[in-house]
Parts: sequence; C-alpha cells; structure tokens
Amino acid sequence: MGNALHVSLGMLGVFTKLTLRVVDLYGLQERNEVMDFADGLANFHKNAQSHRHLEWFLFPGTNKLQQKTLSVIEPKPMSHAQKLKDTFDSVVTLNGAFYVLCELARMKPEWSKKVSQISANSIPNTRREGYSYEVFPTPRGVKFNESEYFIKLSDFDACITEVNQILLKDNKYSHFPIEVRTHKGETGMLSPTQGEDCAVLSFHVYKGMDCEPLFKWLYEYMKKWQGRPHWGKVNKLSHIELQNLYPKLNRFLQIRREYDPDNVFMNRWLEDKFLNHRL
Repeated sequence: MGNALHVSLGMLGVFTKLTLRVVDLYGLQERNEVMDFADGLANFHKNAQSHRHLEWFLFPGTNKLQQKTLSVIEPKPMSHAQKLKDTFDSVVTLNGAFYVLCELARMKPEWSKKVSQISANSIPNTRREGYSYEVFPTPRGVKFNESEYFIKLSDFDACITEVNQILLKDNKYSHFPIEVRTHKGETGMLSPTQGEDCAVLSFHVYKGMDCEPLFKWLYEYMKKWQGRPHWGKVNKLSHIELQNLYPKLNRFLQIRREYDPDNVFMNRWLEDKFLNHRL
C-alpha cells in the first residue's frame, strides 16, 4: 500500500492524519554562475554529487546556462543588505525586466531567440547566505505553462547535448530558460523516477504564447529517452503510453479499485489517463 500511496494523485482518498518528520534549522550558501554549455556539462555530475542542490537554467538557442548550487552551512540569518538586494532583484530584474522581455517575445515570437540571448547576457554571478527558508525559495511573478520530464541520469549528457543542439538551430519560439535538476530514485508505483536516479528537464512557455511548437516536439522527442512527465504539469501521455512507462500501473489500479470502487475520487482527466475513458 505504501508504494501505491507514495504518488497517488488523490486517487486513493483523503488524508485525515499526517505525521511529518522534520530536521533542525540549517543554513544555505547559494552560488550562481553563468557559463558556456560545454563547461557546465563537463562538471555537472561532480557538482551534483558535491552540493545539496544543483540546478541549471539553460537559455535556448544561446549555448549558455546559469548554474545554481546550494551548500549546507551553519544556520545564520540573511543580512539586511542581502534582503534588500533580493527584493530589488526580484521586483526589477527577475520579474520586472523579464516580464517586459517576455511581452516582446509574445508580440513578436520571431524575436524569442534574441530575448533569450539578452536574458543570458544579463545574469550576474552572485553569492548569498542565510537560513534555508530565506535562500531556497525563488519568487516567480512571470506566469508560464510548463512541461517537465524525468529521464535516467545516465542518459542526461547525451539528451541535454542533443536538446541544446536542436534548440541552437531552431529554438521553437522558446525563450524561457530550461530548468535542469537531479532527483533520487523512488519506489512509488507512479513515481516518474521508477526507481532510477533521474535528471529532470523542465520546459516553459510564457503565458499567452503558443505552447504547441515546443510541447508537441517535446512530447515526441522524449519518447527516445523514455521520459516520464511530471504529473502536475502538461502531460500528453495516453493510457497505453502510461502502461508502457509504468510497469506497476495495473497493480496500482487494482489497489485503487479496492479503496474507491465507486470512483468517488476520480475526475475526467484521471479517468482519461487511468481508466482509458475519453474526455
């Protein structure tokens, strides 16, 4: 039951009692560096292993990326000056200026590659420290649609190299940076990791722009890598495709029927994906 409940999308009912395991307060040191794609890839796995958190922001069509690393330090509060700088950067740069660039790309999609280049050239190298809850969150004021795929970590180098090369030739009107992170393998029947350590690639399209050129290509392309989409984001997989990618799906559905024989916790989207009902 535990492996079914791990990722159940609400199909096994409602939690009425929950116990959380917490850790002591800790601090984080964040470093942001802009680098060429080849330099980032050369040290990706080493950096992923040596930091608590590694994240990339790959700017499509530019051959450049921003690398963000987080390392655990002794707990200490963020300085007042850093908080003021964070507020300014969030309001003026990360959300204000980027919003204007996104609007330009929306009005003139053919400018999207130029917008991506401007963004990549505008990112400074930074370092900051503070309590974990002060450093880790990132305010997101610019709205977007998103599709995110889990692939085997062992396939990452080949996949991201090909993605970068494809978008250098044709960025598919995409100017939002592609987020990359790593994820440990999980035992959940519906976990997109399916027990494998994974790289996670997240693609975004600014709200108001046509998602299809990027997301349709992504849906077809990720079949090559047996990519499994994040359940809470754009997910185009059919019922048959889910069965192929999730070997324990039928066992999960058997458990689901035992706990919800009347389909009380299903909706039209879940029925289409898991019961093969048409919307």
